[in-house]
Amino acid sequence: SKGERVLGDAYDEVKADEEEMWSSAEEESEEGMEAGDEAEWAKYDSLVEEHREMCLEELVWRGIPRTRRRREWARLSGAWEKARAEGFADEREMAAPPLLAAASAGAEGGLERLRAAVPAKVAADVETDVPRCGASSGAIRRAARRVLLAFAARDEATGYCQGLNVVAANVLVAVSSRGAPTAADEALAYWLVAVLTEDRCAGWWEASFESLRRDVYECCGRAVERAASSEG
Repeated sequence: SKGERVLGDAYDEVKADEEEMWSSAEEESEEGMEAGDEAEWAKYDSLVEEHREMCLEELVWRGIPRTRRRREWARLSGAWEKARAEGFADEREMAAPPLLAAASAGAEGGLERLRAAVPAKVAADVETDVPRCGASSGAIRRAARRVLLAFAARDEATGYCQGLNVVAANVLVAVSSRGAPTAADEALAYWLVAVLTEDRCAGWWEASFESLRRDVYECCGRAVERAASSEG
């Protein structure tokens, strides 16, 4: 009925206002916490190298402010050094490989060239999994598709493994501004995925999962040992 529609519209308006209020409150809270963290990182900048190493772990566990996240993640992860070693970074900038750079910039046929650079099954698997990456933003999903295809073209042994969609999407959310990811964000995400899969967690996304099973087994063993020692 007309009355029900009016009530429904009113409810939707109230709900939208409530969501906007909570979103604004969360942003203000986050900004307040990041202001405090930024002050601590500013102190870190003023320290000599030896003293920086002493306080770095605690600062990282407390959280890296969004304004610093791109720089610190690239530096601390080894992504910057990896890109530099392959000729894609200098002291100031990090670039993506040509196929990803062209697609990120919106070059005509850029995405099609990325798809053509990987086996048809890999391209199909990426296409299937991107909508399931957990990102609500269409811009994040589109960027994740490009990063995943570029990485699959880079690492034929791994190609695309289920779960990398979530990794790529979360990295993009973390390093991007509150808007859509830029080409620079996609380049950084590409190198972060590369250093994670090839160095930090090497072998975890290979088809056999042998390395993942080995590392999980070792972690479980250490956890059991620590629990036993604490009980004793």
